[in-house]
Amino acid sequence: MLAHIHINKTAGQTVRAILRKSFGPAHCDLIDGLDQLANNLKWAARCYRRPKSIAGHEVRPEPLFREHFPEARYYTFLRSPQVRCISHYQFILDRRSRYYPFPEWIEANANFQTRELAGEPDAEKAIEVLETTVGFVGLVERFNESLLLWKQWAGVAGLDVRYRAVNVARSNTVKANVLASPRNRELIRELNQEDEKLYRYVVE
Repeated sequence: MLAHIHINKTAGQTVRAILRKSFGPAHCDLIDGLDQLANNLKWAARCYRRPKSIAGHEVRPEPLFREHFPEARYYTFLRSPQVRCISHYQFILDRRSRYYPFPEWIEANANFQTRELAGEPDAEKAIEVLETTVGFVGLVERFNESLLLWKQWAGVAGLDVRYRAVNVARSNTVKANVLASPRNRELIRELNQEDEKLYRYVVE
């Protein structure tokens, strides 16, 4: 079973569309909600007897997940930290009615990719997770190539990687406003250093 570790704003919705198209009812989208993860995993295991694929922000190569899906083969996609950070902020503003000042928001979302993989802002630990438990890592900046390599790695019949981009920002206004501030640009660099180490490791 393929298990997609969906990190926010790393083309996850596009990948999910590929999975739904390829596997139909044999694909499970795990319900979000970390505080309810145990119940969500029980629900998924009960409703999907023989899933070929599972995806979601709560998919992790952790003991609780492995208990319910011991056959899972994990993969993920990473994105340039600075680009991903701004895209995430723009997504939050587009989807929610409350305004979050960028300095406040980035303080709470620093080194996001590293924390999603390792549980803390430690690039070395995130790299260890990739090396020991994640079978494939793609890059959003090399998405088409990554999809072809992912298909080869997956080796699953019926996996159709043709796609149409999903969940793309309608405009770049937020991005332009954020980057217009030298202080914001400095915060992006300063608060994504562990993500940058992780990303550079994967690229190299």
